[in-house]
Amino acid sequence: MADQTSICVVGASGLIGVRHTQHCIDEPLVKLSCIVDPMPAGVELAKKHNVPHFNSVDDMLAAKAAGIVTVDGAILATPNHTHVPLGIQLVKAGVHALVEKPMSTDIPSGRELVAAANATGFKVLVGHHRRFNPYIVAEKQQLVDGRLGKVLAVQGEWTVLKPPEYFAPPTN
Repeated sequence: MADQTSICVVGASGLIGVRHTQHCIDEPLVKLSCIVDPMPAGVELAKKHNVPHFNSVDDMLAAKAAGIVTVDGAILATPNHTHVPLGIQLVKAGVHALVEKPMSTDIPSGRELVAAANATGFKVLVGHHRRFNPYIVAEKQQLVDGRLGKVLAVQGEWTVLKPPEYFAPPTN
């Protein structure tokens, strides 16, 4: 399909990376262009989907520059502390980026990523995927259609307990 957007998944072997990869496969407007993942499971995932595998974003961008692979956008499903440096690297190389939440581990570095995106003209989107959850979409339609009457306030909460290690940068 000529109108497909070529997407690379970075960190494809992790829990959410596998899901992003499958969504790229399932979406007709998307072509999974490659996988970037240093783990053996990333190599296997690339083989399974018959796409190139790279160990690092540097390697993928070198292949892109050489015309070996086409990458319009990348999904960063990597550890939190890598979101800003990898996001900046991608937009500076002319690749739009969907960054898993949190966008950054602190406000100043988040601002650096936004500044890099603004300076290059390439987009950075933070993956707030629950916005597209069928329950949320249906509820929004109920509100738009006025089926709930005059709504004065809405409050929602989604709680998942993640261990502190999930948010901590590596110690090595």
